[in-house]
Amino acid sequence: MSSVVFLVVFLLSILTTSAAIVSSTHHINLTTFGPVFDGIGAISGGGGETVLLPSYPKTQQQLILDYLFKPSFGAALHILKVEIGGDALSTDGAEPSHMHVENQPPNFHRGYEWWVMKQAKQRNTNIKLYGLPWEWPSWVGDGSQDPYHNLSKPLHYVQQWLHGAATIHNLHLDYIGIWNERQCNPDYVVALRQALDQSGYQETRIVAPDSAIPEANQLLQAMVSRKDLAEAVHAVGYHYPNSNPNISQETLQQLNYKRIWASEDDSSVDPPALLPTPGTPRPRKKNGGGCLVRTINQNYIQGNISSTIVWNLIMARYPQLRWDYTGLMSATDPFEGSFHVLPPVWAAAHTTQFTKPGWKLLPVGSGSGWLDFGGTYVSYTNNEGSGAGAGGDRQLTIVVEKMDANQSSCQRGERPDDQIAVTKAENVTFILSKPMGRANSYTTLVLWSSHFGTSEQQQLESALFVQRDDVPIVNQTVTIEVLPNHAYTLSTVRTATKGGQNKNSNQNTSTLSTNTVGSFPQHYHDDFDKCVLSSLPKYVAPMAGAFECVHAGAGRTGTTSLRQMSPAMSICDRGDVLPYAIIGDGFRTTYNMTMDVLLVSAGGAFVGARTKG
Repeated sequence: MSSVVFLVVFLLSILTTSAAIVSSTHHINLTTFGPVFDGIGAISGGGGETVLLPSYPKTQQQLILDYLFKPSFGAALHILKVEIGGDALSTDGAEPSHMHVENQPPNFHRGYEWWVMKQAKQRNTNIKLYGLPWEWPSWVGDGSQDPYHNLSKPLHYVQQWLHGAATIHNLHLDYIGIWNERQCNPDYVVALRQALDQSGYQETRIVAPDSAIPEANQLLQAMVSRKDLAEAVHAVGYHYPNSNPNISQETLQQLNYKRIWASEDDSSVDPPALLPTPGTPRPRKKNGGGCLVRTINQNYIQGNISSTIVWNLIMARYPQLRWDYTGLMSATDPFEGSFHVLPPVWAAAHTTQFTKPGWKLLPVGSGSGWLDFGGTYVSYTNNEGSGAGAGGDRQLTIVVEKMDANQSSCQRGERPDDQIAVTKAENVTFILSKPMGRANSYTTLVLWSSHFGTSEQQQLESALFVQRDDVPIVNQTVTIEVLPNHAYTLSTVRTATKGGQNKNSNQNTSTLSTNTVGSFPQHYHDDFDKCVLSSLPKYVAPMAGAFECVHAGAGRTGTTSLRQMSPAMSICDRGDVLPYAIIGDGFRTTYNMTMDVLLVSAGGAFVGARTKG
């Protein structure tokens, strides 16, 4: 009988030991600082991704914008990057140029990016604005398909756009790019810096080349040998660097540790749990929340990247194209106003709601780094007396992620297994090098957590961005349990909310998604007479070329017509196509259409149905 008892006790001992959580300790050195943190952003552009948002019902539209831009509410973005339209297909649509032709006055009322930037500024006056050409109207090439053939042409084109932003819309651009994912001409970069300085835009910084690792590293090498080029470039912008742009330490030292950005990253498909019927022809699933929370941390840990900008801001277009549900949010229903706040919003919020551009990142090895059993932590501080916080107290934010490879895969690029191995739970203790606050006034840190799962059952909205009990600071140490496929934020900043709610809120008014889903009307008519000149009619989404409302002609009844305005194919990174626009969904089987068409020159018109990317 005694042997049986011993066996039971022995087995219980084994089970208890195997279930024990391992522990690790990491030092947060608050006296040594790394690079300046430049912020987290998203891209409206590349292209046509935001086209339906201006047509949304006002109440839902304003709430969507709050989730994207309002501080301490949702994604709380620090940077908004927009496309400088070029009248051409630039991914999932086309955006109009302010200068279709060279010899006519520019028009700064075309397109919706002006509106998006102003909406962002209304919510956060400190948000940084960034413009980048994806395509160029044909005249910029001066008879060629090379926008750098005559440098005066692209210089004039970009300066005019900046002038319109400032004088017509009262928008100052903090950053300007060169040409999306195409060749970067060093002479043009230097000439652009000189032109900006001479025309009063000294505070508009250049980010270049906005391209993949080989092109960006090529620019870095050119900067090493050209002092004027190195001085012209504020930040080297990589696209999808996989958190490791492979920059040698020698090159960084030669360039005095020039800022390194992921100026386009993520692009991971993360559709809502219940897709609208019939949904999307490309129902891919790539755990966008897990990808983004890991990418933001590892971009700094591995690549010394001080800014990560997500493509794209929002999927506010028809759901039948190539990159469905890659946005922070989806808003494909301007008819009833339904929308979805997707997991990447809360992945971004773990950093954005607790930091500000201009704060300092703490160096890898003395405030940021790898966890012992998988995952990373990144620390940010305002550098005492120079940021948020009453009385100039130092602020501290630590963002922790423990995502494994299977539950945080990204749409583009993969990481070596030894960098994102399957993780396991651990108790993590952070040792602070000095007391927090004046006279050790901080005794606790706030704690927010998210569980990013592989399925809708695991990735419940209720498990994303949840405020937990405060964590005590005991003898300058803080300890939390870190679980696999979770993210955590520890911070002195106490203003964070989930859509305006935190654990102290008295009511739950969650509006993270809406249940009533509309569809394009069975019977639809538009004579365009209510369309504002130079704008788009409701529900029309240009895919190539440039469409806008103009005064009606040729004896047409009514005052306004929709006209294709681009006189020639544009200079494109992917090759232009004939102008066309779409309206309605692409899933119906039978269409009856009647329209009036005026051909003002030799050519033709066509009608298509069931468009899919």
